[in-house]
Amino acid sequence: MPSLSTTFTGTLTGGNGRELSTGQTAYYQVAVPAGTSALNVSVNTNNANNSLFAELVDPSGNAVSAASNGLLATTTGGNSEIVPEVGAQLHATDPTAGTWTLVIDFYNTVSGTAAAQPFTVTVNDTPVAASAKGLPDGGSLTPGTPVTARVRVTNNGTVPEEYFVDPRLNNSVTVNLAAQSASSLTLPDVDGVVPQYLVPSHTTAIKATVSSSAPLFFDITYPYGDPDVISTTGKTATDSYSAADIGAGDWTVTPFLVGPTGKNPAKNVNATVSMTATTAGFDPAVSSPTGDLWLGSTNTAASFTPYVVNPGQSVSIPVTITPSGAAGTVVSGTLYIADSSFISPDLNFDDEPGFTPEGSDVAAFPYTYTIG
Repeated sequence: MPSLSTTFTGTLTGGNGRELSTGQTAYYQVAVPAGTSALNVSVNTNNANNSLFAELVDPSGNAVSAASNGLLATTTGGNSEIVPEVGAQLHATDPTAGTWTLVIDFYNTVSGTAAAQPFTVTVNDTPVAASAKGLPDGGSLTPGTPVTARVRVTNNGTVPEEYFVDPRLNNSVTVNLAAQSASSLTLPDVDGVVPQYLVPSHTTAIKATVSSSAPLFFDITYPYGDPDVISTTGKTATDSYSAADIGAGDWTVTPFLVGPTGKNPAKNVNATVSMTATTAGFDPAVSSPTGDLWLGSTNTAASFTPYVVNPGQSVSIPVTITPSGAAGTVVSGTLYIADSSFISPDLNFDDEPGFTPEGSDVAAFPYTYTIG
């Protein structure tokens, strides 16, 4: 099978635009043959001030990986900020055969003193260097007795990455997603309230429901592009979307009252919003100091402290398995190593506040055991 490894360049041009999202967007297509084990992309400039956001979109139109050129950090005052980097990295494990699209969005124009800025894109199909030691591969584990394993990952890219551990069971469940912002709002929505929900990776279906005392409709949207799906109409409206691998990250629900209302303005009504996701179940028996970004989809208070790894460096992440359940129960799952990226509110078109999370798998390790 021919290698996908290649490097090419482009040029960002523009002046000193005063509005956000006024930069350029570049699109490239990559033909991925069957049997490819990994698809990795690095996008680099020599100027971290040129803000960029990149996506790898699979043949069905879903974003499998998305990242910005910055790391989320906390200031001495306790506020969140993005520390600019000179590039971003994207990853897809076992990519579907077909035509993939790489989208590079420079959501500001060329910085201050320059009229043009070259950028470099590197593509390869070499799996990320990662390994696992101590994960159970059959056998019996005693309930309540912790077992420690370690996973190791090397950052072979050109910019730092933030890695975390995401343990999933080999069964699909439907979970109620926790509202990341508001779960209710007043319609007409003159205040611009946008309910947000975090959709975890390995999700195959989502469904949103909005109810009020007056007929309404809404759409659910992945804020950085497609899909954007319209709902039914009624006092209780629903909207659903399914795919083999729905784009993970922040999704929004935007309700509207049914019009026209005539010469008089519509009366204010309260609308309540909810969303569910059908996804690979989280394994509550597995924990790690990194926390799990995707646990925030059901619990907004879930801790998340990813390990920052510089280019060319490796990190060993401890993982603890504390079995619980009835004797004889067989537990099977996959321990994913994933990277995270937080996207500036400057980018999304719904004017969402705060930094919205994205993440993508870089490696996967199966495990199985029987509760003794």
